[in-house]
Amino acid sequence: MGGVGLHPILIGLTTANVAFFATSLYLHRSLAHRSVDFSSSLAFGFRLAIWLLTGINRRQWVAVHRRHHAVADTDGDPHGPAQFGYWTIQFLSILPYRRASRDQSVYPRLTRGVDADHLDSLFDHGWLGVTTMLAVGAIMTTPRDLLVVALTHVFSYFTLQGLVNALCHTSLRRTASPPWVEISFAPTNRRLVALFTLGEGLHANHHYLQASARLSVRRGEVDLGWAAIVALEHLGLAQVRRPRPSACQASHVSG
Repeated sequence: MGGVGLHPILIGLTTANVAFFATSLYLHRSLAHRSVDFSSSLAFGFRLAIWLLTGINRRQWVAVHRRHHAVADTDGDPHGPAQFGYWTIQFLSILPYRRASRDQSVYPRLTRGVDADHLDSLFDHGWLGVTTMLAVGAIMTTPRDLLVVALTHVFSYFTLQGLVNALCHTSLRRTASPPWVEISFAPTNRRLVALFTLGEGLHANHHYLQASARLSVRRGEVDLGWAAIVALEHLGLAQVRRPRPSACQASHVSG
């Protein structure tokens, strides 16, 4: 019996990055923060990708994320390492997310501007989307390769999410006395993480300038998500509502 080839791993990495692309541009920047609008056809494509590749309910995601911004890095943060611990948010953030999505003080109260429509009758059934994707995969490949694709996809997607929600909210500082290292929880810019997360690693920028579609504010900061938005705008598929921050605003960003 041969070993697992590289092909299913590459497919899993690709689908995870497609899912993260839709999460960053559509769920995060467009729906949660209203900083960019997409054409109806592209918005449908994003919703389809999210349904098939994550099973996320878009209105629940928006509500939980808005709650996160309102109480970031406190005991009320619905997906913050200050409350749930670093490793839980890094790899198992779906657990606190699901708990917060069932909290009536969070959802559906914080979904203003993201109204339910006729497509939600299908896309709200996340399990159906994921099952459909697995069924398609079962037809196109072997069970073993499908398992490798699925595991690679899940691990990669949650790793990317965790880097933003956990690492970009955690800082270590050396101290002169025991315990020698002090842990603090606050939005932090991680330029290297930003390269792999479409700019989402520029997290101090984002928390300070939540309404901006562009997350990079200084020289040397890379926001590939913003580059994609600019390209889509040139193609007539996007309209930026709140673009880059002003120089005055940028000068006040910490991290």
